Amino acid sequence: MNRKEIIGQLEDLLYNFKNFESVETTDDDVVALEFAINELKGTAQEVPVQEQYKFVPEDANGTVYRDELSVKCPY
Repeated sequence: MNRKEIIGQLEDLLYNFKNFESVETTDDDVVALEFAINELKGTAQEVPVQEQYKFVPEDANGTVYRDELSVKCPY
């Protein structure tokens, strides 16, 4: 099965689970679920977690704008 076929199989499986009380599992269901799980595991490992820094904006005169939204520090 290729990626497009697997996505179609997962969509069919989801439809069946939502609309029928009893669903017979097929080999394609197992392949599609294994693929989806492996893709999600791979994606989760590739996304780096970065610490978010916040600062209080101020203008050139040093006036602090505490009521403004916090934004990411560019440094």
